[in-house]
This record gives sequence, C-alpha cells and structure tokens, in this order.
Amino acid sequence: MLNIKILLKNIDNFIKIIKNRISKLDINILLELYNDFKKIKFDIEFLQFKKKVFSKKFYLFKNNKINIFYLKKIIIMIKENIIFKIKKKKEIFFKLNKIMLNIPNIPDKDVPEGLCDNDNKIISNWGIIKKKKFNILDHVKFCEKGDNLNFNESILLSGSSFVIIKGIIALLYRSISQFMIDYHIFNNNYKEVYVPYIVKIDSLYNSGQLPKFENNIFYVYKKCDLLKNKFALIPTSEVSLINLFKNRILNKKDLPIKLVSNTPCFRAESISYGKNNKGIFRLNQFDKVELIQIVDPLNSMKYLEKLTYDAEKILRILNIPYRKVLLCTNSMSFSSCKTYDIEY
Repeated sequence: MLNIKILLKNIDNFIKIIKNRISKLDINILLELYNDFKKIKFDIEFLQFKKKVFSKKFYLFKNNKINIFYLKKIIIMIKENIIFKIKKKKEIFFKLNKIMLNIPNIPDKDVPEGLCDNDNKIISNWGIIKKKKFNILDHVKFCEKGDNLNFNESILLSGSSFVIIKGIIALLYRSISQFMIDYHIFNNNYKEVYVPYIVKIDSLYNSGQLPKFENNIFYVYKKCDLLKNKFALIPTSEVSLINLFKNRILNKKDLPIKLVSNTPCFRAESISYGKNNKGIFRLNQFDKVELIQIVDPLNSMKYLEKLTYDAEKILRILNIPYRKVLLCTNSMSFSSCKTYDIEY
C-alpha cells in the first residue's frame, strides 16, 4: 500500500500519472477522510492529555470531597469521549484504508502510457523462428493423441479449468521445472525455498493480491468457521516468499536476497475460452517456478534487469525464440511499478 503522506505531497502529479491505472478514485473523499483522521487523532491525544491533568488534580484534592466529586465527573466524561473518539477513528481509518488498498502502484517513468496490449513496448527479440515444412499441431491436439492431456477426466474430479497430465508429457513437465530450479540455484545463486500452499488472508494483502483480486482467490474454510475467510490457497509462491520478510528489519549488507520456489498456483479465474487461455493456459491450477529478489530500493531497477535476464537465460538455453516486452500502465500487475513480459 502506498504511503498517503508521500502521495498527498504532490497530489496533482499523482492523479496525472495514475490515470491509466485506476478509473474510480475520488480524490476529494480521500482528502476529506485523511483530514478527518488527522483531526480526530489530535482530539484523542488532547483528551488523553486533559485526562492526565485532571487525574493529577484528583490526587491533589483527595481530601476535599466536593472537588473530588466534580473531578470524578469530569474524568468520566473525558474517558467516555475518548472511547467515542477512538471508535470513530477506527471507522474513518477503515474507510481510508479501503480506498488506499485499491490504489495501484505508481508506474516508473520508463513505463509507456496505455490501455491495452497494443500500447506495450517491444524492448528486444532473441532467436530465429524457423519455418517448418509440415503442419504444426497445437499442444492440445498433440498431447491428446497419446492421452497425455485429459480434460474430461479432470472435469469429473474437479470441474472445468483443470487438466490431468500423464506419461511422457508429465515427465517433460516435471523435468523442465527441475531443470529451471537447478539452473537458478547452481548458476544464478538463488536459494530454493519450499513454502506452504495455504496462507493467512493478511499475506494476500501484504503481497498486493487483495483486495484487487478477491474474486480470483480460492478460500479455505474450517468447519467451525464457515463465515470467515481466514486462509487461502496461494495464487503464486510469490505470496509466501514475500511474507517471509514481513515485520522484519533487514541489514543492507545482506541484500540482495535471491529466492526460487516451485509450487502449484491456484486461481479461480472465470474467463471465456479463447486463444489466450486455450488448453493448459489460464487454468485454475498450474505449476510455476517463481523468482524473487529482496533488494535495496535504490537499486531495484538494476536488479529487475538482472532478474529478467535470469528468466530469459532459460529460454536461450532451450533455444526458444522470444521477445522482451515492457508493459504499459494499464497492462501491469496491481502492485508493480514496472513489468517485463517474456513472450515466446
């Protein structure tokens, strides 16, 4: 979540650069809530100060019953007012927090402005796409020939948007993941981490998945607590990896911290069938090798380039042609300030 104090220092500039990332933001409501919050915070502090003053007087006049009686009444009134104000402060904070949680990250100055994929910027191309003298089957038709991908069986087990992978394709699936992890560990100095697939809800807020993607999360309910979502399946291991560092102070000399993890990812996305989610694309469950780096914020862009190249290197070793694309303001993920896609 953005720091509201920094945001409000240059509000006009903020509105200008965020316009392609958020459609519904009433800045006047935000300012009003923030001013109300500051005022009520000041009122509470002043009342607490008054309570201290009158409490001291209470002991000074403890032998005077008349003064004690009135002092008691004043202190009780102040206490009641403090309780009322604290309750009001929580209500204002909840409303303010709700708005702030829905404001995406501010894009980096290099990010192109735009509303769709056509506004993305191609940075580089690698490899040569060779023309074949035979018809190339798509992955679904190719794998179904030997019953290596089976969507009908997965529907019986879990419904649509799942798949059963078998035989040689299951072997390939596992081998590629293992190759990627081993390469990043032994060549790029990442540390492998095995993480839980179930996390607390606050972990999803910490990593930016909530509240933006609340309808895409698989929630986990305990029998005794069906009315509250306290846990969820991870949409990416990034959630678990990032939350390893919450509420921690890191020593600058220990940075960068480079982590790699291979996990299933669970996403309850409801999307129509099309070329971008055909076959094994955009499933409710899939596996992903995730790279993250915890770095000095002042050097974050330098490390973004290094991390992106680590991912590119895998495709180069496998001799898969690809292009590196800088996403426009509206195509980036919610919590990102700059995103590269590697398209192949």
